[in-house]
Amino acid sequence: MWLFVIRLRSSCISFCKIGLVITNIGNILVGANQSMKDVFWFLRERRQLMAWVVATGISQELTLDAMTVHNFPLADILICSVGTEIY
Repeated sequence: MWLFVIRLRSSCISFCKIGLVITNIGNILVGANQSMKDVFWFLRERRQLMAWVVATGISQELTLDAMTVHNFPLADILICSVGTEIY
């Protein structure tokens, strides 16, 4: 599993968070139940301070479908289609 926590220099960017948690969804979360539980616990504990970014190579539609099927919380930022689409 790869999980990056990035500390931002400014404590008040557009979404007023002080850090980012960036994950993929593929087998990193969907194929690993314990990893998924660990990441979601981490996010719940720090939701007021951390923004969650999902970065994936698939389209926004497929990303949202996968997140819905697996009951993921809504990400703050989606980076889809190998970085060519940011939502």
